[in-house]
Amino acid sequence: ETVRPIPDTLRAAAESRGLTIQCGFMPVLGSVVGLDKEGMSCWALEQARSHRRWFERLQHPAMPRNVYPHILRMCILPKMLYLQRTLPPSILQPALENFDAAVLTSFCQKMDLPPVSTMPIAAQKQLVLPFRHGGAGIRQTMTSAPAAYFSAVAAAMPCRVRHRVRCA
Repeated sequence: ETVRPIPDTLRAAAESRGLTIQCGFMPVLGSVVGLDKEGMSCWALEQARSHRRWFERLQHPAMPRNVYPHILRMCILPKMLYLQRTLPPSILQPALENFDAAVLTSFCQKMDLPPVSTMPIAAQKQLVLPFRHGGAGIRQTMTSAPAAYFSAVAAAMPCRVRHRVRCA
């Protein structure tokens, strides 16, 4: 895609109103909008990496091991849900892979388990199973991202349809 320069009249009109024209993508309401998919993906990856401090805090020796999984499931895992609902999975993939790896690494460290990379495949799968199936209840954001995004788009469609009908 070729990026066309911003017309001088548009730039002047924006400046006279105190507005800044943003090219590529821009953060809005906790997510990003735009056409620069690579830039948006890098932004999302930075958001995922910013959660590292939470994982470090949960490793504190005063954090009981029996409380840790509940805080992880109820407080940390939902942090990525908003991005899952507002950005396509193709843009979020690197961020979600990074986040999922950080979750599993943190969980294994706190529970004194071997690193995920050295675990048998069956043990790795059991970590991500729900409690009711004998797992640790650690949801993988990468597997839930398509459903989260699709449901958000589907929920927004009636609003878009009403808007278009009124404008037509």
